[in-house]
Amino acid sequence: MTPAASATLGRREFALIAILWALLACAFVFINRDSIAAMTLPDADDYLRLQQVRDWLAGQGWLDITQHRVNPPTGGLLHWSRVVDLPIAAGIALLTPLVGQPMAETITLVALPIIVMGLAMLLAGAIAARLPGRVWAPVAAICIPFSSIIYPQVMPLRIDHHGWQLVLALTLLWALTDETNKRRSGIVAGLAAAFWLNISLEGLPVITCAALILGMRWLFDARELPRLKTYLWTLTLASFALETTTMPSAWILAECDRISQPYLATFAVASLAAATASWPRLASNWRWRAGFAALTGAVAGAVFASIGPACLSGPFAALDPLTTTLWLDRVGESKPLLERGLGAFIANGGFAGLGCIGAGIAATLSRGEQRLRWLTVFTLTIAASALMLAISRTGAVAHGFAAAGAAFLGMTLWQRARAINITVVRVLGTVFALAIATPVLMLPALKLDLKPGVQRRTCATSYTSLATLPPSLIFSPIDIGPRIVVQSPHSVVATGHHRNHAAMHDLIATFAGSSDFARAQITARRAAYVVVCPGAAEVRNYARVAPDGFAAQLLSDRAPTWLRRVGGNGELLVFAVDTNTPGDDLRGRLALSTASDTRS
Repeated sequence: MTPAASATLGRREFALIAILWALLACAFVFINRDSIAAMTLPDADDYLRLQQVRDWLAGQGWLDITQHRVNPPTGGLLHWSRVVDLPIAAGIALLTPLVGQPMAETITLVALPIIVMGLAMLLAGAIAARLPGRVWAPVAAICIPFSSIIYPQVMPLRIDHHGWQLVLALTLLWALTDETNKRRSGIVAGLAAAFWLNISLEGLPVITCAALILGMRWLFDARELPRLKTYLWTLTLASFALETTTMPSAWILAECDRISQPYLATFAVASLAAATASWPRLASNWRWRAGFAALTGAVAGAVFASIGPACLSGPFAALDPLTTTLWLDRVGESKPLLERGLGAFIANGGFAGLGCIGAGIAATLSRGEQRLRWLTVFTLTIAASALMLAISRTGAVAHGFAAAGAAFLGMTLWQRARAINITVVRVLGTVFALAIATPVLMLPALKLDLKPGVQRRTCATSYTSLATLPPSLIFSPIDIGPRIVVQSPHSVVATGHHRNHAAMHDLIATFAGSSDFARAQITARRAAYVVVCPGAAEVRNYARVAPDGFAAQLLSDRAPTWLRRVGGNGELLVFAVDTNTPGDDLRGRLALSTASDTRS
């Protein structure tokens, strides 16, 4: 279907993608100019990522990824990869001598996500050049910034790991559609998979699906073994190297929220099996290959289950019911796509569906190597879309994968529309074909989720005022903790990072509990201040769950007598803890003891 000359991006297509990227980069900076000026980052994870980089540049050890200003003196445990910190730290370190650290941080936090967007656009275009052809490469590239689920991950100031996950996922797909050098294809795909898993375990289902695709190819054609073998060995060795250099405990611990001993052992089993798969009987008989593959899968599964049985329950198994109910279940990006609203389901699921349909039709019509490419795109788009249905934030990968299939669908409709003799119908058909090829057609569906009412304030400019208070421990809700750490010298009890689940439980139980229980908890931790943002959804949720609880009292201006209002401008409420105010200390101590027993 596609001429061999269209296998790679040409200069013209590359230049057009670069121009589109530059124009969109300027537009996105302009749209977000107020947030950039105030350094209001999109998400709590972006704030904590910035603080992690600051601490590393200030001398904290490479292997020490604990955030020591969360839950002192123990510190807030994290499972993050230092790989994501590298480009952020490099930008800040290089620019600081020239413009000073504040401006260096601003430039880096604006430029880095835009660079990530550019890489993703080029990769989407390169994949499309191999499939529907060079002409449609810029159309596939434009799907990246126009996607309602990708844009939030590549917008200015978005420095957390989600954009890099998309880049690595597209690199994986680009490598697997390379039919000219299968060993190189396996190596590049294995490296992309290893870095993706080092950054986030969310990529494991798609990466496993890629291994199954290569395994199925080997099952039907023994000559496909070199790519399967290089993919598995590169994934295994690169994962060992990355975990050793970023978190050596992976060798000796079964940590379910990142690549660790059970995962590494499973990779090793699969790689060793691939190394022995060149046995002559396997090369000559597909039934033997099928049996060998089934045996390998069974052994790998048994190894994983025996080394890390707790990991069979997922990375959040250690969370207690209270934390799961009042925190994890309310993290929007972790919810199934349908729970995000009908509009989000149509907009995000609709474009992924178009990509699957286009790739499926193309695979049916293609022959030879081109059919193999399209089958790979179709299978991985299906896998990524299914993952998006379960965890909505993974939809960026689904949309990136869907770009090639949607471009093919648009190309097919374009060709039919251009053959229509009636001018009006031809023009409308051409516009519709272009719209089908991008997420733009689905964007109006998002309006289905809009609800009337006044938008609540979220304390967008108030946190720097905390810097006037003496450095101390602040008792604050989970979501605003990272911003307090970044924009003030204070420490906080907990943030939304599950390894610190004991402190998270205490904090949630405090805001949803009685004022006596709150006093006992806050006093026990020696917190000097209580800070809440009345407009934030988290604190309002606590008040809804417990109408007479501590959070509800703060929001209704009924703060207990042991709290003294010392700051805030109506958006941010700041209270000093007065330990000398008489209170029912016995009830407080009993409440604290009961909570500790329950948590244990």
